[in-house]
Amino acid sequence: MHGVKSGYPRLLDSRRILIPDFSFDATAPSVNFIIGVHPTPEEFPNEFPGVTISNEQGSCAPLRIYNKKSIVLTLPEDLTFHSVDWIGLYCKDFNHVFGFIEIPKPLKGIPAAIPKASVSANFCRRCPTSFLARFLKGTGYYFPACKEII
Repeated sequence: MHGVKSGYPRLLDSRRILIPDFSFDATAPSVNFIIGVHPTPEEFPNEFPGVTISNEQGSCAPLRIYNKKSIVLTLPEDLTFHSVDWIGLYCKDFNHVFGFIEIPKPLKGIPAAIPKASVSANFCRRCPTSFLARFLKGTGYYFPACKEII
């Protein structure tokens, strides 16, 4: 759906994920990357399923066209993949998740995140902290079992 596909994502460290060969046709409006904790997006389809995070350029603008581009997404400073259960693509206008991957647990051998000065990704400013709290449950893997919701 909407040309969404990629190679196998890989954690670079506790806050960064590499998504190789990412493609998206940008014909759907208001699509962003989101993160969340269980339940997975398919388990509660009638509400916004996660928290919007910035794209690889640090922007929360709707995603543009990607054609087999390798991108690195960075979680906000107060989160790691130890506390996030999935990452996905969400269309706000149609309340639709185009796809998501679950982060396997427990994570072992994942290096700590690089220092703050080296990265610049934050939650989108439109996501209030109280909203974020609903989805948090505490403060080199490949994911070949990607789930896609159509």
